[in-house]
Amino acid sequence: MNSRLGAFFIILIATVTACIEIHAEEQADHDSVEITINSLGDMQVKHVIKDSDVPQHLMLIDGVKANISVRDIKDNDVELGIIEDSKILIPPSDENIIVSYDLLGELVKKDGMWTLDFRYGHTTSFYIPDGIDLIFANGKPVHLAEKSGIVCHGCYMLLEYAVEESRIFENVVWEENEFLVEIRTLAGIEQFEFDQPSKSIRFDVLGGDRFVTTIIPIELLGNPYSVFFDDEKIHFSEYINNGTHVWLNAKPGSSGVLEIMGTTVIPEFSLMIPLVAGFALIILVLRLRVASPRRSHTSRNHTRQFWYYIRDILRHNRPPMALSQTA
Repeated sequence: MNSRLGAFFIILIATVTACIEIHAEEQADHDSVEITINSLGDMQVKHVIKDSDVPQHLMLIDGVKANISVRDIKDNDVELGIIEDSKILIPPSDENIIVSYDLLGELVKKDGMWTLDFRYGHTTSFYIPDGIDLIFANGKPVHLAEKSGIVCHGCYMLLEYAVEESRIFENVVWEENEFLVEIRTLAGIEQFEFDQPSKSIRFDVLGGDRFVTTIIPIELLGNPYSVFFDDEKIHFSEYINNGTHVWLNAKPGSSGVLEIMGTTVIPEFSLMIPLVAGFALIILVLRLRVASPRRSHTSRNHTRQFWYYIRDILRHNRPPMALSQTA
C-alpha cells in the first residue's frame, strides 16, 4: 500500500512539474508593441502584455538592451522571471503588464540616412521623430504628412529616413505660367531642365546611392510616367497624387542624369494659334454662305470682328477667347 501511495505521489509531482513547465513555455499574448525613436536615434521599446492566469514568456527584440522594466498598469513593479538571452518570464497577473527597455545601437546613421534592419514576429508601431514626414519601408516611400508614425504588421522591415535632406525648388516658367518643382534628396542636384517638346524633366544627380523624390505639378507634366537614368529605364515609385501634384521617387545608385518623361505636357499656345484661326475662318465662311442678302451688313460686321480677333491673338500671343455671337 505504501509503495502504491509513493508511486502515486511521484506521478503527481511529475505531472505538476510538467504542467508548470508547459505553462512557463506559454508565449506572451501581446496587446501592443511600440517603438519610439528620438531625434538622436535612441529607441525605447514598450510591450503591453495581456493578463493571464499562467506564467508567460516574452521574447524581447534582438539587440543590446538596457533599463529593462516590468510594471503593471498601475505602475507597480512586477518581479522579473528568469532572463535567458532575449526571453523573460512574466508571472500570472490579473492586469496587463508593461515591459519596457532601451534598444541600443540598432538604428545606424550613415551619410545622413538613419537605417534600422528590424525583425519581430508581432505587429509593431513605430513613432518617428518630429519633423520627419518622409520615410522608406523596404525601399518604398511613405509620406507621413501629419501622422506620427507607421504600423508594421508582422514585422520584417528595413526602415530608412533622412534628417538632413535638402529640399531644392526649381521654378519652371512656360508662356505666362509658372510652376514650382521640388526635389528632395541627400544627393547633389545640378542642371535642372524642363523640355516641353519631349515632355520631360531632367537633372544631374551627384553623389552615390541616394533616394531622389521629385514633386511635379500635374498640369506641367502629367502621368503615366517613365523614369530613365543615363538613358536606361529604372524602377520608380509614384506614391502620392493629390490632384495637383504627384510625388515620384527613385534611387539611381550612382551619379548621372535622371530624366522623368510624362504622357501629357502643358500646351504651347503659339503652336495652337494657326489651328484655331483656321477653324474660325472655316466657320465664318460657312456662315457667310448661308447668310441672306438682307443680312449682308451683319455679315460684314462678323468679317470685321473676325479679323480684329485674329489680330488680337497674333499681337498678344494668348489663347483664343470665344467669338461674339451678336446678330
